[in-house]
Amino acid sequence: VGTGEVNYRGNNPTGKYLEEAFSGPDGNYCDGNYRYVTQSRKPLYDTAPEVTTRGNPADVEVLFLPLSSNGEDVDCVLVFSVIKLGVGEHLETKMDLASWAKSLM
Repeated sequence: VGTGEVNYRGNNPTGKYLEEAFSGPDGNYCDGNYRYVTQSRKPLYDTAPEVTTRGNPADVEVLFLPLSSNGEDVDCVLVFSVIKLGVGEHLETKMDLASWAKSLM
């Protein structure tokens, strides 16, 4: 989980169970997205308004991609999210994008 996502959530969900670390309307809603992807073996695009840790609205777009180690059964789901913050909102990250790109060289 990237630093922007951790800062948006207000906590780091790494290593936690879904019911402890979900982001969205509620845990059952989030669980339903994962179940759809694993059972249908199809990607899922979801968008929903959420509230930031500061209590302000944000639009969140999430892409769930099914992955399989044997080419048939989904045993991993890659999740990519885009957080669109309202006016005056920003995420505090440890490193800005330009510094991150330079660190890769």
